[in-house]
Amino acid sequence: DNLEEIEEEFLVLRDLSRQENLPEFYGMFLKKGKKKEEDQLWFAMQLCTGGSITDLVHELRMRGSRLSDNTIAYILRETVKALVYLHQNHCMHRDVKGHNILLTEEGNVKLVDFGVCSHLAATLARRNTSVGTPYWMSPEVIACEQQLDQSYDARCDVWSLGITAIELAEGDPPLSEVHPMRALFQIPRNPPPNLVHQENFSPLLSDFISQCLVKDFEQRPFARELLEHQFLRNVDEKKAKQAICMEIERQRGTQR
Repeated sequence: DNLEEIEEEFLVLRDLSRQENLPEFYGMFLKKGKKKEEDQLWFAMQLCTGGSITDLVHELRMRGSRLSDNTIAYILRETVKALVYLHQNHCMHRDVKGHNILLTEEGNVKLVDFGVCSHLAATLARRNTSVGTPYWMSPEVIACEQQLDQSYDARCDVWSLGITAIELAEGDPPLSEVHPMRALFQIPRNPPPNLVHQENFSPLLSDFISQCLVKDFEQRPFARELLEHQFLRNVDEKKAKQAICMEIERQRGTQR
């Protein structure tokens, strides 16, 4: 029923999974159903046993804790690296969010789920179809739902990254308390969001978010430009990985 999504996922994994922040891809296999059972299509790829960033953040919040600024910066930097690689290969992700950022046993970051990716003819090419998860969708992508003359480019992923940065810091994206359809109505009309409690975080994180969440995408930076932001340049990778691995182990012990 969703052959188009399966094909897009396969093409991205087949052609682009060699980058360190994308999961390794081993192959696609068809399991024939017996009698009245449906056939199953299996993707075999790298197992990311650390789970999603969303799950990690929610567990921390339940303990009254949160990710450090350094760990947030590390996760965002590694995600940006994945986006730069995708964009250089004329591919928009179009569904960047915490659920689609996974962790390995060693604390490495992997961007996954390419079912709504879009291959472009050129790096600066545009699309005019509205896809993604409402709370993370950029204003220009939402506009394409109602205005046929609207379009967008790979900078829609930068907006989603900014929303993800808020999610990493505070546990949920902006407007998560309202119905998704209501969120789609409010995102293009509201001012760009930022951290509710900015005093709890580095000013550089707030500035990074504001750089990502520019409503006019023509004025928004490309993913490659974000790598020059001081918030990402200040990362202590070793410390961030240690913190992630410790938290993964702590949460596993709690779940047992």
